[in-house]
Amino acid sequence: MNEFDCEQISKTICNNIQSMIQSIVETYLENRITNNRDNSAIEILTVSDLADLLKISSPVAYELVARNDFPSFKIGKSIRIYKSKLMNWLSKQSAIEKGE
Repeated sequence: MNEFDCEQISKTICNNIQSMIQSIVETYLENRITNNRDNSAIEILTVSDLADLLKISSPVAYELVARNDFPSFKIGKSIRIYKSKLMNWLSKQSAIEKGE
């Protein structure tokens, strides 16, 4: 092979490697975005998480989950809250406060 052929082969190999890396990165980012959406859709909070998230005390968090209109559920004796339902409930409470 002459020098020109080796240079062309090197360029082709570099381009192929670059394309493969780009494809791998794109696939990784797509999977990460998809997985984050899935995780946020099913994220479940404890009462302690609720208190931390809303910056309230544990007793106040327990008062909230005891309300009939609050979106919580039990697994055995443990109380859990779907984060997505909590966010919807908070939006509704904000609208009620504003008189909407």
